[in-house]
Parts: sequence; structure tokens; C-alpha cells
Amino acid sequence: MISFRQVLCVGLLALLAASPAIAEVRTWTDSTGKFSVKAEFIEVSNGKAVLKRADSGKEVRLPLVRLSKSDQLLIRQILAERRKQAKEAKEAGDSDDVNRAARREDDADATEPSDDPVAEEEDEDKEVVENKPAVAVKPPAVEPPTRPAPRVALPERRPPNNVINSVRGAVYRTQTLNNLKQLGVALMSYESARGRYPTSAIYTPEGKPGLSWRVALLPYLEEQGLYRQFHLNEPWDSPHNRELARQMPAVFKSPGSDLDDGYTNYLAVVGEDTIITFDRKGVQPRQVRDGTSMTVALVEADDAYATIWTKPDDYVIDPNEPAYGLGGIWSGMFFCVKGDGAPTSMPLSIDIETLNGLFTRSGGEPVSLP
Repeated sequence: MISFRQVLCVGLLALLAASPAIAEVRTWTDSTGKFSVKAEFIEVSNGKAVLKRADSGKEVRLPLVRLSKSDQLLIRQILAERRKQAKEAKEAGDSDDVNRAARREDDADATEPSDDPVAEEEDEDKEVVENKPAVAVKPPAVEPPTRPAPRVALPERRPPNNVINSVRGAVYRTQTLNNLKQLGVALMSYESARGRYPTSAIYTPEGKPGLSWRVALLPYLEEQGLYRQFHLNEPWDSPHNRELARQMPAVFKSPGSDLDDGYTNYLAVVGEDTIITFDRKGVQPRQVRDGTSMTVALVEADDAYATIWTKPDDYVIDPNEPAYGLGGIWSGMFFCVKGDGAPTSMPLSIDIETLNGLFTRSGGEPVSLP
């Protein structure tokens, strides 16, 4: 015999799942206003908003702190409404389902954005971020330390540059090109010394990606002292290496970014046929059959794609949308570094076929730089 209390509990749970404020499909944007996705909010997990895309039904996971302020506020309002409904359902009955729903919403709301980029990115290698679709299979993800690692106190968030509309935009562009020029020179110095380009990661003895290629370039950026401090046989988030994340050299800081110090927008283009790959052997110059001057090695990505500079996390290209995640800092273009070390700008008006051709090293596509 079904009691009135059980019926009431089931009804409240249905209301919780179907509330328009909770199940609404809407457009979510990042803090730059350039990245957007039409999706339904599902929950908050490990400091990330879990969204279900309206077009594909796939889940997207975005750090809360990288969403726009209005979207962050909306999520908090949704969580508050869920807690309220769960509490009402709990008061109406003590069923296990209701109690679990209440605890789940309380746990989600307890996840607050952190000013520590290392803490925000912890365990991210275990998650699939649909916003950066993979066309190549990465090596096994780095296992987190068995004991909680100490938090790294990085400098506070910089005020927004508003670079696109700023009168200082020309200065920022010059600084960006100078940074990319230095990275290009370091990339070529590495290739000259080793006979190959760096791989996407410095691998641990267990064969797992440990530290980023950015760390491997430090000796060629006059940062030998910092390079020697890293434990190259440990992952980027080991207790020792994570303490060094706060010492990001200025060359990795994008002047046009609004992110905290410790994050970099300068990412390697990685895929099955790119200059910098997941292959531990590395790519030799002779393997760049399309020509190093006609192949892009590094890009300046949007803030939503930025990463901890020591973390082996880069721009995995999507052949269907190769420019997805680019062009959010500068109006109508993005900056990049070619395989010969030369920095250049790339217009967003470039067609998909041409950009795919520039991202791959041996596709044989008849492309020309805009």
C-alpha cells in the first residue's frame, strides 16, 4: 500500500528534477565573453560546472571561476533553489532518495572557486572536457599524489586588461609577439640541440606525462636555475613540483589574458600529425614535410583553454572546428608560432581546410599563409 507520504516525496523529487530554473537550456559564456555553449546545467563537481550540450547531449565541464560572473551567480541561485526543494522534500518524508538528493546538493554548493590555479586544476587529467575534443589518444593520465599536497599561494587575480578596446592594445600586441618570438627561438634552440622538437610532456619513469614541454624549454629561455629545481621524474602536481608553479617566467604570461598568474595561454598544437606530439620520440625536422614555415607549432588560446604552465595540457585540434578556442583575446585574429620559430598573426576568417593544413605537418595540403 503506497502511503500519502511516499506519493508526496516522489512528487517533490520530480519537481526537483523538472524545475525550469534548474533544467533550463540556455547559453553559458566564459569570463571573456568570447566562448559560449548552449547547454543545460547539471551539477557542480570538483569546482567545475557540468553542462549538457543542447546540440549533442554530451557533457561539458568548465571551471566555475572561468564562467562569467552572471553565470556563476545563476549557478549559485540554482543550487540554493535545489537545496530548498530538497529540504522541503526531506521534511515531507525521510526516504533514502530524498536524503541523498539533499546531501548531493549540499556537497555541490560547498565547492567554491579557488584563487589557487593548481588546486582548481587538480584531477583534471581524469576528466573529459568536451570543449577541447581530442583527435589523438593521450598517454595514461598522471595519478594524483596519495597524500594531500600543500596548496600553492599564487598572486591574486590581475585586473582585466580589456585589451581589445584598450588604447594600450598595440602595446599588448607587441608584448605578445615578443613573448612568442622568445618561445620560437627557444623551440628552435631545443630542436638544434636535440635534433627533434620537444614532445608534449616530459615523461615519468612509469611512462606517464609528468611536466609540460614549457618546462623542457626553460634551459633555452635562460631559466636554467628554475629548470634544475624541478623533479623531472615526478608529475607536475607532485608536492615538490607544484610548489614551483608559482614561479612562472614572464615569457609564458599573455598580456591580453585576464587569468591569474600561473596560468598560460601559450599552448602547443597537438594531434596525430602535428609538430609537437604525444609520441615520446619527438618529431624531427625532416618529418615536417609540409615545411616548418608552413606549419603552426604553438598558439595563443582563449582564457577558457589556458592551463597551469607546468601541466602537460595543450590545444588538441578538432578537424571540424580547428579555430575553436582561438581568437578570444584579440579582435578577429589569434597569434601563433610556426615550426621555424617565427611568430605571426592568423585571421579568424581563415577557412577550415587551410587552418587544418597549417596545423598538420605532413598532410600535403596546398595551403598559403593569409
